[in-house]
Amino acid sequence: MRDKCDSVVFMYDGDCGFCSKSVNFLLDNSDAESMKFCALQSEFSAEVFGEHGMEANLTSSYLLKNGKLHADSSAVLHAAALCRFPVKALSVFLIVPPFLRNFIYRSIAKNRHSISKYIADRCRIPTESEKKRFIV
Repeated sequence: MRDKCDSVVFMYDGDCGFCSKSVNFLLDNSDAESMKFCALQSEFSAEVFGEHGMEANLTSSYLLKNGKLHADSSAVLHAAALCRFPVKALSVFLIVPPFLRNFIYRSIAKNRHSISKYIADRCRIPTESEKKRFIV
C-alpha cells in the first residue's frame, strides 16, 4: 500500500453522486501532482483504515496526507488547500473550531443524496491523465 500513498489521497463514498461531483470539482481545480482519489469501498481504503485502527464511515470524506488521516470538514478543507486559487482560499476556514465546521459538514453529508439532485448532472469520462489519479 505504501507505494500507492506517497502522495495525498482523498477518499470518498464511491456510490454517492454528490461525492463524485465533489471529486470532479477537485479534479478540475487541482494539479495532477497534488492528490489522488480513492473510493471508500476499495481495498486500498480498507488497508488505510486497518492501519489506523478505524472503520470507514460512508457519510465522511477522508484525506490521507503525510500518514495522517483527516476526516469530515478537515479532509475537505485540507484538499481545498491543495487546489488552485480561488478554491485554495477556502482553507482559511481551518481556523474555525472543528465542532462548528463538522456540524455544517454533517448537515450536508446527511442530505447529500437529495442535494445531488439539484447539482447539474454530467457523466464524466476521465482523461488518461485523470485516470492515473485514481487508486482502484
